[in-house]
Formats: sequence, structure tokens, C-alpha cells
Amino acid sequence: MNGKFEFRPFEEKRDLELVLRWLVETKQIIPDAQVDVALERKYYFEAVRRIQSRDMEFACLLYLNDEPVGYLSAFPMLNQPENALLEFCYLIPEMRGTEASGLIIERTVQLASSGSCKAIFLNVHRQNHRAIAFYLKNGWELQEKKDNGLQRMKKNLTKLQ
Repeated sequence: MNGKFEFRPFEEKRDLELVLRWLVETKQIIPDAQVDVALERKYYFEAVRRIQSRDMEFACLLYLNDEPVGYLSAFPMLNQPENALLEFCYLIPEMRGTEASGLIIERTVQLASSGSCKAIFLNVHRQNHRAIAFYLKNGWELQEKKDNGLQRMKKNLTKLQ
């Protein structure tokens, strides 16, 4: 793939509508999903403001040649600082299966490692088979299934150190 990749912190004025569209798109993978865009806008971006108040890099977009192609928000948990949470991860369809996928995971590991975390957790909808396969391929392990249709996954970082 030709081009230059770089991560830039999420900037609400510039990036909010794009990331909101991606967030809603991921939720619409689930059959019969009812997505309240106003609630997503309110609650998710309130959370982004909180995590960025700790470190601007905890929510960032991946750019290829100055075009946004992906996004992630990942951060050490305040109540369990030995663990990080990958709250949201997205790549545009054209970038899936390319080196951009690996860059997103590498960046997530960097963010967690910078906080001395020993593991990263995420929740993915159990019907999002493509995402689950991607995470398994990249060293994540299945954990407990949640009552709300989510699958908890974990990436152990102590094996990487």
C-alpha cells in the first residue's frame, strides 16, 4: 500500500460527525439494532472528552495521506489501572485486511503499555463475526459472554514484554 499513515488525536469540532457515523455504522451490523444517534452522540463523546482530559492520544484517528481511514479510543482504566479498555475501533471497509489493521492494534498496545497495563479488554457484539475473527487472529482471547449480546475479549500484554 502506497502512502503515509499517521495517528492524530480526535478533535471534536473536526471529527465528531465522522466518528459518530462510524460508531452508528458498527452498531447497525446487528440485525434489528435500534440506534439512537442523539444518545450515541451524547454519551460516547462525553466519555471521549473524559479520556482525552487524561491524555489526548487516548482517542485518535488513523490517516492515510491526510484522509481519515480509522479510529480508536483505548485507555488505562481508572478503577483497574493494570488494565486498558479498547472502547471503540473502526477502519473504513477499504482498509480492512491491510497493514492499517495491524497499525490500529499496535497503537492500542502502545497506549496500554504507556500506562503500564498488563492486559487490554474490549467488548464486541457476538454477531460481529468479522471483528471477533480479527481480534482472535491478533492475539485476543475470548472471555465471558455478556447478557446484552456482547462478547468480552482480552489481550494479555505480559507475553509481549
